[in-house]
Amino acid sequence: MTFIEFFDKSPIENIISAFAIRPDKIVYVGESKMMKKSVPFYEKFLKSKGISIPMEICPVNKNNLWDVVKKLSAVVEAEDECAFDLTGGEDLLLVAVGIVFQTYRETKKLHMHRFNMRNGTLIDCDNDGEVPFTVSQQLSVEDWVALHGGVVAHRATEGKNVIAMHKEDICRIWDVCKSKPGKWNYQIGILNEFQKYDADTSDPLHVCIKLSYVSAYIKNMRDKLDVLDDLVNALRGTGLVTDVRWTREEISFVYRNAFVKNCVGKAGEILETKILQLAYDMRDKNKSYCSDADRGVFIDWDGVLHESEEKVHDTENEIDVMLMHDLTPVFISCKNGAFDDEELYKLFTVSSRFGGAYAKRILVCSDFSERGEKYPHLAQRARDMGITIIPGVQDLSDEEIKAKLKDAIS
Repeated sequence: MTFIEFFDKSPIENIISAFAIRPDKIVYVGESKMMKKSVPFYEKFLKSKGISIPMEICPVNKNNLWDVVKKLSAVVEAEDECAFDLTGGEDLLLVAVGIVFQTYRETKKLHMHRFNMRNGTLIDCDNDGEVPFTVSQQLSVEDWVALHGGVVAHRATEGKNVIAMHKEDICRIWDVCKSKPGKWNYQIGILNEFQKYDADTSDPLHVCIKLSYVSAYIKNMRDKLDVLDDLVNALRGTGLVTDVRWTREEISFVYRNAFVKNCVGKAGEILETKILQLAYDMRDKNKSYCSDADRGVFIDWDGVLHESEEKVHDTENEIDVMLMHDLTPVFISCKNGAFDDEELYKLFTVSSRFGGAYAKRILVCSDFSERGEKYPHLAQRARDMGITIIPGVQDLSDEEIKAKLKDAIS
């Protein structure tokens, strides 16, 4: 069967039939310039997934109904059986389909269908009871970014198995963080300021700080030691660090494991990791809610990665957490401290560029509802940009957070 696709600005609408149904051939109908640029890329992308489908282009004057009817008629007459995919395309093109379908329905085998792009299901539009066979379609985060002309330059190293293995560690660190979310960023900053002068280079999990040495480099050290003492005690109380030794000469302790040390390496690390862990845990009936999930996703805008010695200044954006739910890309920004309009703009810009019309945008934060006069302003700006804010995350249970994430995505 030959599929006739009306070329659209949305890459996923152009490729969903090839990806989900695997027809014998696809004929794209639309503007010549854009199709010539994009169709070879679609063929290359599909081949990387083990899918080889002949693709042709049929240029038309989209403002001339009878030119479209003439070109569509020629395609229908040349093929044994055709299916019109009505998912994309402009109104005039769809009018032309109606004319051609009515003209040839008694003499040619013709079908019409469209996809529900939110869940990938197929809708029979001609009510003939025949729906093309569909295969399970799942796109990874990297696939979705590639379809929109970018490339994932790098991302956090933990995979699903690592997150599952360290779920207890994540929960313990999150418990410490959420007990004093307003102080966490400052405390982590102090911790890492001292750890820069770790005197033990033989054991990466053992931290030993010689106070007489660091006093020459750390300003207001006495006040900062109080902050550090508070954090180390909290980490010790949950078993995240052990063998704590605190004297007038030195401070030393041992991290539970490398994963824990990494999670306190940056202030924002734990909230991102917690949201990723919850995303992996989310279920939809008997299957995972997310087909893919990553954090710390750096997207290179032009889709070309350059070596560090090359004098090329790439445009890159980082997404704290990115998920795929069915055919819906979800862009999540995680903020454990204060944020302003710029964060909303950054999230909106990258999600619009690499998510298109189907992108979901979420901002997860701890102190949003406590920000006084700025709250109404930011809330309205977020609504205008289609960003769902999940505030006060430190006061929510895991199940409540997952429920709010699902509500924002559905």
